[in-house]
Amino acid sequence: ELGKEDKTRILTRSEVEIEEVMQKVKEIVKDVKENGDDAIAKYCKKFDNVDLQPSDFKVSEYEIKEAYNNIDKNLLKAIKRANRNIQNFHKAQMPKDIEIEIEKGVIAGRRTLPLDSAGLYVPGGKAVYPSVMLMLSAPAKVAKVRTIIACTPTRTKNLDPATIVAADLNNVTLYKIGGIQAIAAMAYGTETIPNVEVIAGPGNPYVSAAQRIVAADAKTKISFPPGPSEGMVIADEFANPKFCAADMISEAEHGPDSAGILVTYSEKLAKEVRIHAELMIEKLPDVRKHYIEENLKKYSGIILTENLQQAIDFVNEYAP
Repeated sequence: ELGKEDKTRILTRSEVEIEEVMQKVKEIVKDVKENGDDAIAKYCKKFDNVDLQPSDFKVSEYEIKEAYNNIDKNLLKAIKRANRNIQNFHKAQMPKDIEIEIEKGVIAGRRTLPLDSAGLYVPGGKAVYPSVMLMLSAPAKVAKVRTIIACTPTRTKNLDPATIVAADLNNVTLYKIGGIQAIAAMAYGTETIPNVEVIAGPGNPYVSAAQRIVAADAKTKISFPPGPSEGMVIADEFANPKFCAADMISEAEHGPDSAGILVTYSEKLAKEVRIHAELMIEKLPDVRKHYIEENLKKYSGIILTENLQQAIDFVNEYAP
């Protein structure tokens, strides 16, 4: 059974970290709001150690062509397939316009219109995430958002081909900036980057704090208060332990503030999942292994309950 401190730590996860960085984030957001591109270039140098001029921010047509030339062909095929599947899923969710004559001469109806613009944030400080680009941009394209832009950080002047291709498939204008400065740029607009109506996408506590700040100050909508990646698996004794371990690790490896949790009442399953998880962790690159080791001390782990109802209650308490 979890101790009170352990339970509180897991339930609050990185929310405490977000509050701790809020003041510093406010200062950077204010700087970008007032000084635009100059502030962005300054913070790209300071945080990402990359020298970018405003003319470098936007991914060029040449860079897009080079991305298609350099991407692994099997990876390109997989990205196109994933994009098609994501689009098909969201097409099925599109709301239908209705119009009815509720009585003679009285017409009532409902129309759903897309936003004019959307800004997407795709993390990139610890790894590259073309899958996140697809998950954010494909729904926006299906919804027929007129202007879709995205920001993602880079440690060099070049982004990885997979992220560029994933953006291009959905008509996204891509910028090579990340962090707090990217969120502020999309909220207020700069000399080179347009402001947008809504910002969506995950990020570290600094990015999460920035989104909350601009939602209040710039009146820019955010899809929901974002946080680091997290996933929770609730399983009974019949679950596949290897699958459970993979689901946990796939979330926990994103970063030291991520969370991968298994909740089960089966002690046998818990032990088997632990064995599989340890084997998987050993095969990961050192940096990913470090992330998992860090968040296992804070937000990740296997929680053994007495019964299924107790497991469900914990998941419901965790979810908000």
